[in-house]
Amino acid sequence: MERETIPKLRDIVLGWKRYVDDTFTFYLMNDSVRQVLDQLNAFDPKIQFTYELARDNTLTFLDTKIKWQHGHFETSVYRKDTNTDLYIHWESPAPHTWKRSTLRGLVYRANTVCSKKHLLDQELEHLKTTFAEINGYPTKVIKQVFRQVKMQITTQNSETIQSLNKVQDEKVLRIVLPYQGQQGTKLITR
Repeated sequence: MERETIPKLRDIVLGWKRYVDDTFTFYLMNDSVRQVLDQLNAFDPKIQFTYELARDNTLTFLDTKIKWQHGHFETSVYRKDTNTDLYIHWESPAPHTWKRSTLRGLVYRANTVCSKKHLLDQELEHLKTTFAEINGYPTKVIKQVFRQVKMQITTQNSETIQSLNKVQDEKVLRIVLPYQGQQGTKLITR
């Protein structure tokens, strides 16, 4: 469908990003949504699309809140209204590594999703409060996890910069192939 239908819509659809069965699409004009939807749904009766339009220049995609602000997108963490902020309680009979990993994952997500410092600060403050007050985590553990994630991200950023500098000195050829089962595996192992 993406090879056949989307190219036919290139005058209307300015951007198409997909993750599994969710798409984030940029249209030329809102009144063309129905036309695009009809063409997508005509491809296969078993694949039917629905849509949600941005409200106040804001749309959610997966766990991300995306806002069109001053000519660019700002992103932050999105939680549904039904979210309770209940995670593995510190006193629950589960390994501490699971509990730390839960917090670590959410702190890491905040650092990768939030596009502005004030949005990141808001999210980190929310996590501190959530894990201390609702989930009973000791302040010391929360601070340790925050520091560990910050160090991990700093190290990753440093390695990325070094890698980019190296790539600028070398010509790199990348070929992206769709998975084709055994046929693809044979090509890769040659």
